[in-house]
Amino acid sequence: MENFFGEKKFVAVAVLGFAFFASMDVSARGDVHINDALSVTPSHLSYGTVFPEEVLFQNILITLSSSFLQNNSLDDVEYSIKQKVKPRDPKDASYCQDHPSDLTRCYPTLCPYLSKESDGNPKNDTGVAAFHDPSASSSIAVGRLAKSDNDLQDPWVVDLHVPCFKGQCAQDNVVPQAYEVNPALEGEVFGCDLQVVVDRISFSHREQEGTIGFWKNWNKHKTYTQAQINGWLGVINTASGWVLAEAGYSVNTTGMVNLISDSNSCSGSQRSCAKKKFLAQYLVTRLNVESGRKLLTYSYSLNSSQRSYLGLTNPDALSDIISAFESKLPDNGTNPTRAQFLLMKDLCDTINNTG
Repeated sequence: MENFFGEKKFVAVAVLGFAFFASMDVSARGDVHINDALSVTPSHLSYGTVFPEEVLFQNILITLSSSFLQNNSLDDVEYSIKQKVKPRDPKDASYCQDHPSDLTRCYPTLCPYLSKESDGNPKNDTGVAAFHDPSASSSIAVGRLAKSDNDLQDPWVVDLHVPCFKGQCAQDNVVPQAYEVNPALEGEVFGCDLQVVVDRISFSHREQEGTIGFWKNWNKHKTYTQAQINGWLGVINTASGWVLAEAGYSVNTTGMVNLISDSNSCSGSQRSCAKKKFLAQYLVTRLNVESGRKLLTYSYSLNSSQRSYLGLTNPDALSDIISAFESKLPDNGTNPTRAQFLLMKDLCDTINNTG
């Protein structure tokens, strides 16, 4: 889950200054940072030249990322569109949230004048109208995307409701008095950081951990019967060139427990022990798949050494990881070193402990 949480940010910047005929120049642009859960387009917004109290519309599209769509274990994302005072120097981002009135380090805020309108289809997104308090929880737009509902993208409209300067506003009161701009700020650059934040991710299938201790003590917690485990061990023994009979253990719960016990008691400083530790963890990984505790479509993170040795990407699906392990069999012309066995062991250990 932690591989999918994060922020995408685009920046709205406006120059507020009267020209001839009481015109106002407003421009906005944004830079979008995309993480593994969501994508936001376009990368830039531009409002151009406008007039006081004019309303300008720009479209953004928030979609599930390609990696999220391809991961069958993931279903939906809940996100929010938050606003922050824009710093003149990115290093002052935290400072400006606590000192928004320090205009030497922070831009005058444009945030109250930006609305976020959802498409309303389906009705699982909540927008925010312009002229609002950016610090209020009610001023945070929220949305949800879900593969199970075939809701894969959310079109949003970001409206800039151009303010006016106090004493120069029309009498129609379109701009609430509390949101009229101080004339002393005429000609200043106004800004607002909008951040699309992933709040929650749900899984289509809840992954369960399955450690070597869980499987070694099968007869204590009795989550599965001996017949079930023996059946899975038979399937694994046929499919894998590493375990179980190939490792010198009987294809039943007794052999499973003996392999795990031997791996726990031996010294990892020896290559033979490193191999045994890998075999125990790998057998457990295969048992987790056969029992449904893990799905072959689940993706897991690999460090650079694991990626290099196994020829995988980061993250990569469990099916690819298992295939890579099988490709390292001596029958395939490889002879893993102690360090390489430990690389594979550590990866299996991480997989087995995830849940």
